[in-house]
Amino acid sequence: MSEAQEFLEKTSRLWRLVYVNRVWLVVFGVMLGAGLYLGYLLFGNNSVEVLVRLKAQRNTLVNNSKMIEEQNANLQKQIFEIRGLKP
Repeated sequence: MSEAQEFLEKTSRLWRLVYVNRVWLVVFGVMLGAGLYLGYLLFGNNSVEVLVRLKAQRNTLVNNSKMIEEQNANLQKQIFEIRGLKP
């Protein structure tokens, strides 16, 4: 057998193997795509992780703003007391 015939037989076997297992290859490809998409949803730029972190940051900022508003009210009360006005 010549090298060309051996090469053709090897490629023919490969294509036959691909054809016989085409269903499994498609299932594997779909599962791989779904896994990549799920990974992107969980760990990408627009992920659940980012959403949870942003909600925690929002809660922290809201709590800080409430604390600053209370401090501001106390300072205004002190200013009014120093000036001799009643709050």
